[in-house]
This record gives sequence, C-alpha cells and structure tokens, in this order.
Amino acid sequence: MRLNERARDKLTDQLDPGEQIVATVALSNQIGTGSASSDGSARSSGRTALGTPYARSLGIDLTDRRHRSDLMGALCTLTDRRMLFHKPNPWRVRPTPAKLLADIPLDGVTLHYFDVGGLGLSNRVFHLDFPDGTRLLSATILKASLRKQNYNDEPDLFVQAFGDRATLVDVD
Repeated sequence: MRLNERARDKLTDQLDPGEQIVATVALSNQIGTGSASSDGSARSSGRTALGTPYARSLGIDLTDRRHRSDLMGALCTLTDRRMLFHKPNPWRVRPTPAKLLADIPLDGVTLHYFDVGGLGLSNRVFHLDFPDGTRLLSATILKASLRKQNYNDEPDLFVQAFGDRATLVDVD
C-alpha cells in the first residue's frame, strides 16, 4: 500500500491518544491537467473542480457563502475522529502539513465524490458537507496518465473511511 508517509509522520504529535490517521490527501482546485511528463509532473490546462457541470448544477462557486474556499488548497488528514486541514508547507515539493486551518469533528460529515480523467492527470473530486451547513468542493490527484499505478492509495482510503456516508456521483 502506497501512503503519504511524509505527511503522516508530521502529524503524529497532533493526534489525541489512541487516535489513528486513516488518510491524508492534498486538495487542489485544479483537475485534469492538459499534459504530464513521465516523472508525473503536470502542466495545468485551467480546468477546476468549481468549473465542473456538477459544481455548476449545485451552485457551488466562489460566491457561494457556504463553500469553504479557504480549505480548497489544504492538506486534509482524516482520522478516525476528525478532519484536520493544514496549509501545505510552501518549502516542500511534496505537501507536508504546516499551519492548522481547521479541525472538524468527523461525525455528521458526508462525502460525494467522482473521478475526472484528463489528458495528463486523473483526479478525484470530493464534495464534503459539514454538519454546520458549510461545504467544500475540491480535488486530489489519483494518477498521471503516463504512470501505470495510482499516485498513492490515500484517495481510496479517504472514501472507504466514510463507509455508507460516501456516495459515488454519476456525472455522465
């Protein structure tokens, strides 16, 4: 199993006794980039999670007061109890957690998700509904099309952790 060990290791001191990390994903608004090189680096084509027909059909955009735009580029760590959103460390090529942006209890959070393929990257779009009525629409990388494997297993672990509170959205 391929995990984001670098980010997980940085978070161990922020966990409560007995609390376990389930998944950690780097969130982004960018999806389905136009091209990628063999090392997995990508060049953006400007497509965004907020520009998908799904987001438009629900009225989710930057003017939506319920949308947590402040968390769109965060590193999201899901534990067995809560969701931790961190600003990514700007001095690292691979995302590691820096300043804590939000600590949200996991109870009552629901997930809708779908995958978006592009010429260069495949992404998983997450739509999280929080108990306070706010929501977040963002994406994480699944794989570069030139790679044979997924980038890591964290997006799948993220979805699995929600169990029956996760819904695969048919966007076709």
